[in-house]
Amino acid sequence: LTFASLSPESQNQDPATATATPTATATETPKKHSRARVRGITNRRGIVSRLSLNFVVGRAADVLSGDFANAVETALRARFPSLDDSAGAEPYHSDPVDARAWPQLQQRAASLLGAAAVPSLLGVEAYQAVYVPAPLGAVENLLIPLAADPLQIAPLGALLSELRAFAAKASLPIDDVELMQLAAHYLEDDALFDKDLDVQLYVQLMLSARQAATRNQPLWLVR
Repeated sequence: LTFASLSPESQNQDPATATATPTATATETPKKHSRARVRGITNRRGIVSRLSLNFVVGRAADVLSGDFANAVETALRARFPSLDDSAGAEPYHSDPVDARAWPQLQQRAASLLGAAAVPSLLGVEAYQAVYVPAPLGAVENLLIPLAADPLQIAPLGALLSELRAFAAKASLPIDDVELMQLAAHYLEDDALFDKDLDVQLYVQLMLSARQAATRNQPLWLVR
């Protein structure tokens, strides 16, 4: 399930049986979209972790649905008209990571570098947020029609700089090949399934951020 992609009513259903919320008619009151139920992640032996966090590079329609996706896309491109508009292009999806890793990475980065050095990482909640490859001085809140909460938008370039600085301090790779090798190290060893969650998240976030920069497309945080 993607963030904010279900109505509050559908969140009370089981994910396997939940159906899409019908589009409101002229006589209906449009429904506000809010936090969706999230799924766990499973390792090779079927062991389920708690909640998953994923990164997606692409358009709003790649992570949201229906009128809400259109509303988010319209608002985002009105604010950042330079974003690539490759409709129909295959989105990039990261491997899922335990959602507990987000605050762990934030805390470790702040500890190693100081909070003032990682504003784009610390200023974003892993809920309803997107990093954009466009000039942006700080994390902003973008109001979206039909949304119960604003969309957090943050600068992708600043995030990449902060991740590189974190990698240097934590002795972690920044090269795509080495990043994928490190990802495989955790994926293929069941004993490491829920170990070093901050490192696992760093790997997926860095790979995704580099893809977003290359494609000139938004990087979405999806729970």
